[in-house]
Amino acid sequence: MRKYTLAIKTLLLFVKYLVVKQPSTLSNDRLAPMLRMQVHNIEKGLVEEASDFFSVIWARKLYYEAKKRSLLSYEEEKWCKRILFGREVELTVKSNGRYNNAFMEIVRNRRSVRSWENGKLKDNEFEHLVNVARWAPSSCNRQPWYFILTRDANKIKLLSEIRGQKSIGNAPSCILVLINMQSYDKAEASYTPFLDAGAAIQNLLLMAQILGLGACWVNFGPNEVDETKREKVKTVFRIPAHYEVVSIIPIGHPKIIPLPPGRKDLSNILHVEIFKESRDDYNHS
Repeated sequence: MRKYTLAIKTLLLFVKYLVVKQPSTLSNDRLAPMLRMQVHNIEKGLVEEASDFFSVIWARKLYYEAKKRSLLSYEEEKWCKRILFGREVELTVKSNGRYNNAFMEIVRNRRSVRSWENGKLKDNEFEHLVNVARWAPSSCNRQPWYFILTRDANKIKLLSEIRGQKSIGNAPSCILVLINMQSYDKAEASYTPFLDAGAAIQNLLLMAQILGLGACWVNFGPNEVDETKREKVKTVFRIPAHYEVVSIIPIGHPKIIPLPPGRKDLSNILHVEIFKESRDDYNHS
């Protein structure tokens, strides 16, 4: 009896993955992130020896559909082939584990800039920024982010007025950071997208510092901008309904670079094994 029960469950799973979940019914904005998430989970499962045969079949269906629609980059195709079909296995280059003081200087010297020279952001500068941003980590490798560059003075003025920050209007260029909300289930939508966006934004800001650019990370969420104004921005930039603008980044060549603010002592925020009281706890008591 148990054998027949197992067979029925297996058959139901087979129907679920091969018949019910037809990739052809998915939109491009849903298909590509779903494929990335499935392949990521399978890759993780291979390491943890917990891979699921039916998940692999389903992911392969997603892969063939995404490939048919030309949704995959060359790098993504290589990744999918390696995980789903065991092809093109690559060796991972390990870090030498050495502390890189040059990187620390880049991080320490990055400032939020709100005063710029007249020169607008160049195309190749924008490409460098986005190229680094796209290598940020994201949940299940969904890569949900998109970036719009505007050098239009009227659009920048509109962003400044809607956000209520005069300094934005002085920027020669501005980058809008978008998230494809269809990349997430409802349970994740209120939290995970903003972690993913933040990781990409941090990469972008550090690259801006390397390029000698000055930028400022400005929140553009529903707490800062009401829905009517957010919809107006979507209309002006022709942004589809299921994308959300999570941040705007005024950027250009800095006129004034602020001095770094103070930071807490490392010993005040670093804990091992257990949380210990710090000076902050006494200050708020």
